[in-house]
Amino acid sequence: MIRIVDHDPAWAPMFQQAADDIVAVMLGAVVQLHHIGSTAIPRSNATPVIEMLLETPTLDALDASTRRLVDVGYEAMGEFGIKGWRYFRRDSDAGQRTHQIRARSAGSHNVLPHLAFRDYVCANSCSVLAYSVLKARLAPAHGADMRGYNARKHAFVSEHQQLALLWQAAGNARIVHDSVRAPSQLKSFHS
Repeated sequence: MIRIVDHDPAWAPMFQQAADDIVAVMLGAVVQLHHIGSTAIPRSNATPVIEMLLETPTLDALDASTRRLVDVGYEAMGEFGIKGWRYFRRDSDAGQRTHQIRARSAGSHNVLPHLAFRDYVCANSCSVLAYSVLKARLAPAHGADMRGYNARKHAFVSEHQQLALLWQAAGNARIVHDSVRAPSQLKSFHS
């Protein structure tokens, strides 16, 4: 059964802890790690899974470091059906998904739409409400069919990604939101 829960303020610190753990073991393979998905959007309901977008210098660097992520509890799924990406997931001892990582080479044009969507929805309360209502309506209709649930959300996400990219192109400030850079770049991130 797809479980949608109200926003939990603990999600941001949960992301931060996971990000700190990942950056600590993945030195050289992480440029930046972002909190994305519904748990990154204040006031939004969500499936309670901390979703992260990892930017890596190269996929080869990430592939060479995959064992380190496995050693801290992530399951490596390879491309998982999306060419040029890497996917990792972590479940609780009870078998519930708790974290997932989508990884891509830093600077890839495929990264920006995810970040733009998050920032745009965070800045637009009507979008938060519409997205929350949609998820609450779709979850019971799809039972445990996560693929069907995600497919039905796709039109909303695609439309709002396009709006988000236009919003950013129009000069709207990007919200610096739950992202962690690798330690060698922390100074430039905070300056």
